[in-house]
Amino acid sequence: MTAGEPTRGRGQPRHRFSRCVSVDDTETNGRHLTFDKILGLFRDCWCSFFLAVDAGLHPSWMLLRHLQADFAGEVMAGEISLSVRVRATGRTSVRLELTAYQAERQVSRLEAVFVRCDPATGKPSRLAEPELSALSRYR
Repeated sequence: MTAGEPTRGRGQPRHRFSRCVSVDDTETNGRHLTFDKILGLFRDCWCSFFLAVDAGLHPSWMLLRHLQADFAGEVMAGEISLSVRVRATGRTSVRLELTAYQAERQVSRLEAVFVRCDPATGKPSRLAEPELSALSRYR
């Protein structure tokens, strides 16, 4: 897993969150990965992202409100590279774009909206300035 790799864009340093996973052939019985397996890889990736942002965000505080997935081709056993980018932030929410690559070809893309919830009440709560600042580095 690689977190916070600096990249350049519009004159400001940016960061990229990426993760490489290896799926064994025994997990697929020699066939392509099922959509639920791919979604599980994305789930692990966004949980790791929220922990790596290092702004006090915890995956259990981030409620998934919307998910849209596009599957561009079969995903087979082997190396899969996943990346996360922050598309937008709101008062209580963050929109992530997650992309999966295999053999340098995009095989799946996800757009997910998460709402920060107060763990005590379960109600949406405002993203704090340090959280927004940390998330903005991954745009």
